[in-house]
Amino acid sequence: MTTGPRIVQFPHPGGEHVPKGKEMDWNDGYHRRKFLVNEGKTVDRSGATTYEGSLAFWGEWEAPSTIRHRWPRREQFPTVLHEPYWVEREVIPNQQNTDPWVFGPRFLYSNCKQLTPLGLPSSLQSLTPGSMIMFGSTFHGHFILDTVFVVGEALTKFRPIDGIEIESKAFRTCTIRSLAALEPKKSYASLTLFAGATPEHPINGMFSFTPARRVHDPNYRFARPPLTISGVINPMSWQSPRGAKVPATPEEVRATWLEAVKQVEAHELELGTDLQIPVQR
Repeated sequence: MTTGPRIVQFPHPGGEHVPKGKEMDWNDGYHRRKFLVNEGKTVDRSGATTYEGSLAFWGEWEAPSTIRHRWPRREQFPTVLHEPYWVEREVIPNQQNTDPWVFGPRFLYSNCKQLTPLGLPSSLQSLTPGSMIMFGSTFHGHFILDTVFVVGEALTKFRPIDGIEIESKAFRTCTIRSLAALEPKKSYASLTLFAGATPEHPINGMFSFTPARRVHDPNYRFARPPLTISGVINPMSWQSPRGAKVPATPEEVRATWLEAVKQVEAHELELGTDLQIPVQR
């Protein structure tokens, strides 16, 4: 049983979705990231709002999206700007789910790596409030960040096949329903739905955020910021989360969170939160 907070480096696939047409349908292949545009707000490290409006940010969105802009390839910068939306229809084979979910009043983390290869609950199901997950990808020897998730609370245990009644219809459709269509190992497994801490309800002065930039900035296109924290981030870790079993003090977690904020801001990025739930079409 996990006691006390943890600091988790969570590598996930970092490739970019680059569709050929003007629309991208639901992803039924491998997980990738999208460079997204959506309404939201930015806050400073105290949680005070600094801006409300259109933001660009990197994240996972495996439901459909409209292509709003394209750029020539340039190193680690995005080549496509996606506007996310979702549809309600019969689930297609291998329909991918979105996790972590960074939309709405609080971030959600529901399933990724929560089972061991034997199908048993992993340590990620036992994270306590005040734990910190840094979601990102390994690229050219760097860990590049897309989401900081501070655990606010464990909302519920659930089996995807049973569905859930809480949170938005968009989340239930895009994440839970997609999970339920997967192989029995996951659709019938017991998972934990976590809610992230927010600027309005922080934990130890910390909250979840995604590095973002205002779209009215002419340089709103940006590469994911590399994160370098000695003893915490292993830049060569590209698949397995690390840190979920390693005890940390609240002071250590907060120091790591502040360092992540500092490095994000050093790349002229802001702390994006309260991102609008994508619309249904």
